[in-house]
Amino acid sequence: MTLTKTLQGLLLALALITSGGRALANGPTLRVGIVSDNPQGAIAKMTPLTKQLAGQLSSLGINEGQTVVAQDPAAMARKLKAGEVDLVLGSAYTIIKLNELAGAEPSSLLFWRKGVRTYHTLFFVRRDSAIQSLNDLKGKAIAFEDPYSTSAFVMPRAELALQGLTAVPKAQAGANSVGYVFAEQELNQAFLVAEKRTDAGAFNNNDWDKLPAKLQAELRVIHRTRPILRWLACFAPRTPARLRQAVESALLGMEGQPDGLKALEADHIKRVERMTPADRESLDYVRRIVATSGR
Repeated sequence: MTLTKTLQGLLLALALITSGGRALANGPTLRVGIVSDNPQGAIAKMTPLTKQLAGQLSSLGINEGQTVVAQDPAAMARKLKAGEVDLVLGSAYTIIKLNELAGAEPSSLLFWRKGVRTYHTLFFVRRDSAIQSLNDLKGKAIAFEDPYSTSAFVMPRAELALQGLTAVPKAQAGANSVGYVFAEQELNQAFLVAEKRTDAGAFNNNDWDKLPAKLQAELRVIHRTRPILRWLACFAPRTPARLRQAVESALLGMEGQPDGLKALEADHIKRVERMTPADRESLDYVRRIVATSGR
């Protein structure tokens, strides 16, 4: 490396540190966070992307990438506040909660994950069920995935509220509410409905498409929500603008590089692009839903 380039790198690093914001949480290490209840699996999928991204930021003095996993948004918010994470990738719900709990700054990027840009929640019942609409779920039981799922809890619970229906834990449910249970996995949700252990289930359209044909044939969709963005990102509070821009530019360019594309695909990311005004409105919609649901 020439003396000129060395000085440029040092000056840029100094500018980041003295720009009135924070530099990286751990000096030359870029820490990328993800919320998951399967730490080993999440690290295996995310680390190629973390390493590739860090490698493209060497001009900022970054020479290493590390994946940080938290079990839920609250735990990730604590890591952001403690300066242990620089960038987080996750669902719309996760990004909104991190902004709310830790002041995380949403990125302008969106990610096509698992082959899709957007997805929606669908409600389903047994094919032979008398239930025809959400209004018919009053006094019934529904299977959700887990408390932190955007498409299999937050959105369907809010959709029920829009219909004037209150969803509460099954043990607390009465004749005028909808009782819910958590099945932990989408396939379990479908089985609970098929086996008449709950009256309905709700998860996203991609999970519906992946159901075994025989199981899907036993079920029937009764309602679909509006589409929402599949995967987003946010930065730690007070991340310098130049660092944000460098990270976003690197992510946008990965699709056109063999190693970058391979790193994206390791985390099931197909494409990275800028959010449009319509995308921002969609995110605002989810933000209103989250605020209304109290989650």
